[in-house]
Order: sequence, then C-alpha cells, then structure tokens
Amino acid sequence: MPEPGLTIKSDAGITPFWQRIPKFFLFPFHSGPLLYTAALSAASLLAIILPGFLVELGIALAALRYAFRILEQTSLGYLTPDQHELDAKPERVNLPYKLLGILIGWTFIVAFIAGVSPMLGIAASFFVTLAMPASVMSLSVSNSFFAGVNPASWLNIMRTVGKPYFALWVFLFLLVGGAPTVLPLIMPLLGHWLQLPVVNFAFIYFTLVMFNMMGYCLYQYHHMLGLGVKVEFDRANDGSAPAAKTGKPVDTIGEEIAAKIAAGDLKGALDAACEQQRGAPDDVVVQERYYKLLQLGDNPERSLSQARELISLLLRKERGERALQVFKTCRETKADFMPENPAEIFKLAQAARRARDHTLALALVRDFDKRNPRHPDVPAVLLMSAQILSENLKKDDIAADVLKAMLQKFPEHPLRAEAAAHLQVLERMAALRTAPRL
Repeated sequence: MPEPGLTIKSDAGITPFWQRIPKFFLFPFHSGPLLYTAALSAASLLAIILPGFLVELGIALAALRYAFRILEQTSLGYLTPDQHELDAKPERVNLPYKLLGILIGWTFIVAFIAGVSPMLGIAASFFVTLAMPASVMSLSVSNSFFAGVNPASWLNIMRTVGKPYFALWVFLFLLVGGAPTVLPLIMPLLGHWLQLPVVNFAFIYFTLVMFNMMGYCLYQYHHMLGLGVKVEFDRANDGSAPAAKTGKPVDTIGEEIAAKIAAGDLKGALDAACEQQRGAPDDVVVQERYYKLLQLGDNPERSLSQARELISLLLRKERGERALQVFKTCRETKADFMPENPAEIFKLAQAARRARDHTLALALVRDFDKRNPRHPDVPAVLLMSAQILSENLKKDDIAADVLKAMLQKFPEHPLRAEAAAHLQVLERMAALRTAPRL
C-alpha cells in the first residue's frame, strides 16, 4: 500500500526505461555514488591486514545496502542522487541479508527439483533467473523476505509490466556480465595491489546501474502497481521526454506572447516574457522563451546576460547538452563568452566531452587550476584533461605531465588512485615504445 502523503499519478507520459539507458550508465558517476564506490573499492586494501573474506563480505553488504537505497529513492521519483532523502529507513538495513536468504532458498529448491527431474530443474532454474529482478523489486517495495521469495509477487510485477519486463531482464542480464567482460581487458594493465580495488569498483558500478534501472521501472509503472511516489513526473522530468499532463492551468502568458509575436509586436512579447521569467526563475521553458526573444532583439549584452542565467539553470537541472548548445551560440556572438561560476565551466567541459568535442572541452578548462587554485573541482579537471589528452588526442606525454602535477598537488584526494593508475598505464606504454626491439 502507498505510504500516507504520497501521490498516486498516472504512468502516462513517463519516459520508458529503455529510452534512458545512457542515464543509467551515467548514474554511478554522480559525485555521491562515485565517492561511495571509490571508498568501498579502496577498502579492499584492508585485506592486506585483515582476513580477505571478511573485508569482501563487508564491502558487498555495504554496496548492496546502498544499491537498495538507490532502488527505493528512484522508485519514489528521485531520479538523481542530489534529490535523495537524507533519512534512511532502519528497517531496510537487513535487505542484503534477506536477498541472500532468497538466493540460498531458491537454490535449494531448484536443486531439489533438478534431483527429481533434470528437465524440470532446467525449467525451474530458468524461471527463477527470469523472475529475479521482480523478486528484488518486490523485496525493496515491501521490505519483506516473504514477499521477495513469493512467486506470486514476482508474477504480479512481471504481468503488470508486461512485455517490457523481458527487455528489462535482457538489459540486467547483460549488466551482470559487464564486469566479467570488462575486467580481463584492463587487469593486465594494473599493478597487483590495484587489481582487487578495480574488481570491486567494476562490480559495484554495474550493481548500482542495475538497481537504478529496477527502481526506475517501478517508478515508470507505479500507478499500475499501486505504488506511491513522492515526486510527480512533471517535476521529476529530466528533459528526456515531455512532462506528463497533470491538469495544470494553461500557460496564458505564453499564449499572449505567441499572439504578440504573430502580430509583429516583438517589444510587447519581450516585455511580457521578461515579466513572466522574473516570477519563474526555475522554469526552463519560461527562461528559454525569454532568451530566444532576446536573441531576436538588438541588445546582445542583455541576451548574453540571460544566457548565463539560462546555462546555470540548465546545469542545475542536469541538462548539460542543452547548456552546451546555448554556450556555443553565445560564443558566436562573443568569442570569449564564459560562465562566471567555475563549477559551471567544468560541467560544460564535461558536456563537451560527452558530445565528443574534445578540443572545446580542453579549451574550457585550460588554466582552470591557475585561475581557481582553491576550487574543489581542480583535481577532477586535471584528471579529465589528462584523459582527453591521452585517450582522444594521443598526447600521452602532456597527459603524463598533467597527472604528475595533480598527484603532487593533491596527494590525499579521492581521485588520486584513479590518476595514479592512469599515469602507470601511460608510463608502461611509453616504456614499451622506447624499449629496444629484438
């Protein structure tokens, strides 16, 4: 049953999970999940002084607890970690143990069935494998071991979601094999002490992606499943699809602006848009409309000023690609245009990198550490610059210098391990290039 105070909304208009696949893969790279994953991975080094089994068990339990929290928060409509509620529910602490109990219980049941009939054993094994995502989702929703182990609860989720459930299962099945596929490719490049942390990082990463995906599936079908959400879709919308219709009043000011434009009254439209945007500082549609009208006018400075506000808003809404488009348009008007907030510059550089505009990404953060020596993003900027230089522009020597500078300036930073590993790879490649050929 939905919790008191939660809203029940129609599922219509919610972006299907299969259209958000890239966002699921990017989710663990938000600062919160990334730092948590890095910390758990680094904890692997405790195996040097403690029993390795206990260390790995502790890491697995902590990772699963965090994954279940991501599943829960996503199912409530909180699509990014910065939106997550801070108060964790004590009753969810034991979910990893309950999941382990479900896995062990059904392993014995399938083994028993296989002992009676090998063919039935294969069928039972396939069914349990197919239903496992539904079992995890049922466990998370109910906090109940018995709901998670009950095939009826699995079938309810599978039947309600329908054919898309099989697409979800395929994606999750591929993700389960993600770490075993990636690790053999990179393990030869790692030092012995770094291998276990990297293994843990890979497995935790793919686990968070899977649980984020399952949580979103619950959110997508919350109405049909009878679940409550805390964020209506028109406010949770991440820009990947139009917002669901929620009976909001018609945008009469927007219609008025459109009528004025059609009548050729650009000044009247601009005045109305200016007044509207003052009362809606967080409305992307309103702010974009005002910016576009300013572009039609003859006051470029005013347009650029609004562009800075719009870029800030878009970046807060995690719409970096659109923010980058606005930035490029501004550069056509003013070649040295730049946001005033250094954190926004870094986010634009990240968006440029995702768009494969590596030259622009580097140009944005050039001398970032010199202009903002105390800014917390400096280590991440240096690491990203080195990665672009080596991976995309094939300038390994410059990349190595950047990494050395970062390691020297920030010896205790959480990104130090990643930077050191990258530098080690570059040094090995350089050694191979200079080694005499037999």
